[in-house]
Amino acid sequence: MITRKNLSDKERQAIYEALLLRSVNGKLKRRTTTIVANLFNVNRCYVQFIWRKAKECLAAGVPVD
Repeated sequence: MITRKNLSDKERQAIYEALLLRSVNGKLKRRTTTIVANLFNVNRCYVQFIWRKAKECLAAGVPVD
């Protein structure tokens, strides 16, 4: 597993979409971030950061980028 990897916007968008597919009413089930991290070969904390950042954007009414 890669500890730190600079992801492109498309890769971050793909991770976010994978999380959205697995979410239920905006919430993730246990181990979802681990599963998505393994799919994209990135650290779980990075996937959690992407999800947290997207939720902050939605709460502020800003488009998710």
